[in-house]
Amino acid sequence: MGMRSNLHELAIVLDDTQAELAFNRLLEERKLESLLSKGCTAAALEKTRISIDQDMTLLASFEGKLSPGAAKYINDREPTLLSALKEFKSKYGNSWTEPECSTKSKKK
Repeated sequence: MGMRSNLHELAIVLDDTQAELAFNRLLEERKLESLLSKGCTAAALEKTRISIDQDMTLLASFEGKLSPGAAKYINDREPTLLSALKEFKSKYGNSWTEPECSTKSKKK
């Protein structure tokens, strides 16, 4: 009975985490959509590069800590990524400027 209760609580925490991650991703996608709809391709590209850098930084922090299942999932989809993460260095570090739309970044 106790194990079932623990699994139920874990499922709730997992669902909450997935919902929060999906919501955060939705917010980021809406920002990109807004930039692109305004023709601000340079700002959208820089925002995308910042997001990629953040995700790579997070993945690199898991080195040696990934479960075999997670490592297989990544390797099946991008076989070179895990080895690339060993050499990864963030371009932005812990600080960056959020890109804004300007007349210079609008597609002509």
